[in-house]
Parts: sequence; structure tokens; C-alpha cells
Amino acid sequence: MEVIKRRFVGRPYQFELYDSKNRTVRLARYLGRHRIELVFVKHGGDATRDPVVVAVRKLMATRPNPGLLLVVSPELPQSLRVPAGDPPRSEMVLLSDAGGRRGQLPGGAADAWGVSSPDGSVKQTRWFTIDRAGQVAWHAGRPLAGETESPLDGAGGRKRTGSE
Repeated sequence: MEVIKRRFVGRPYQFELYDSKNRTVRLARYLGRHRIELVFVKHGGDATRDPVVVAVRKLMATRPNPGLLLVVSPELPQSLRVPAGDPPRSEMVLLSDAGGRRGQLPGGAADAWGVSSPDGSVKQTRWFTIDRAGQVAWHAGRPLAGETESPLDGAGGRKRTGSE
């Protein structure tokens, strides 16, 4: 049986991205203060309606202290705006990994977290949990994502991909 270790989210994985209102959001601001569910949405997917995002939000709603949901999309910030009439998403922050900041390449955060393909796009939605101590599951020299095709098992727990 393989042991999965937890490591602090180091500098190479700490990103600064724009939110849906073009404000800078720094991951470092939340590390060590909040439990963070970090989801990288697949290219071309709707960040607010992605099945993994919906499942994680339902899971978070069952917790007394839900933490923070950061959803990273390759789309531009203006396309991440929540449509009128949708319920407020105060616990969910939509972030753009489209680049635009000085020295930042499009897809830079996804690449750092190891979820982008060789062409630079995210082919499958990936989900990471960062605990309140700022640590993430770690395997083979990089953060370990959970299974995202069926992110919750029948007991409401989390599954891990066997291939990682």
C-alpha cells in the first residue's frame, strides 16, 4: 500500500490570479487560515456548472466550517461572471488562469499544479484539498488530485485516483 504524504503548498504552487471582477487573488493569503477546495476546470467547461464544482459545493454545504472553494478556469475574467438570477456564491471564488499579469503565462497555475496537458489546456477537471495547515496530498513530486469523474463516494467521502 502506498503512503500519501502531505506537504506545504510551496512558492511554485502559490498563484496570483484575477477573479471575476478583475481583482487579484493570492493563494498565499488563504494558506494556513482556511481549508481550501481548489478546482481546475477543464478547458471549455462552465466553471459554475461543472459537475465536480457542483459536487464539491454540496459536500462543503454539509460541513459546519465549509472553508473556501477556489475555481480556476482558463477563461478570461469577464467570461467568469455569474449570470443574473443565479444564487450568490459567497463561498466560491472564480479565478482566471488566462494570464494577463506581468510575467504570467496563460495556464501558468494549472501547469504548476500539474493538471495541464502538453498543449497547455486542462483536459479534465481536477480537484485538490488544501487543509487549514496549508498542506496538500503529495505523490511523485507533485500535488495529488482527487478523482473527479465521481468526486464523492456513496458515504460522502473523497476518492483518490488509482493512477496517481
